[in-house]
Amino acid sequence: MCFWTMLAPRWERIDDESTSALANLMELHHWITATKFGDAAADDAWLLAQHADRNRPFQRRVLKILADLYPKREVPARHYAYLEDRLSAYADVVPQRFGTQGSCIVKNNWQPAPIAVPEKLDERRKAMGLIPFAEQKARLDAICL
Repeated sequence: MCFWTMLAPRWERIDDESTSALANLMELHHWITATKFGDAAADDAWLLAQHADRNRPFQRRVLKILADLYPKREVPARHYAYLEDRLSAYADVVPQRFGTQGSCIVKNNWQPAPIAVPEKLDERRKAMGLIPFAEQKARLDAICL
């Protein structure tokens, strides 16, 4: 309770400011690609967009850009996969395609949000440069406290 009453307003302000700053950079550069700005900058830009949950229209705008750029290898395909899953699982509330989104249920037990056509999951993950789902789940189980 203390977290949400004391820190959430500050967190939300910082998140909104970061999202706005990234949107301004996008006006100048379309997107922060690894080929133009380096891997670290591209990863940081994606992380800001990935966690800009308070601005779903912005996330959808970024998803469209990533959809165009990842087939050209201008951005990692995994960036597209994670953002698509985030919007599917939490904004649209439909099954995700890549199994990247979920939560810790209890200690050592991470569970994904619903997954579309689970029998094809690892095939889709591999195409996007993601590790097999069982390996990812084991990693996430280990950090669920």
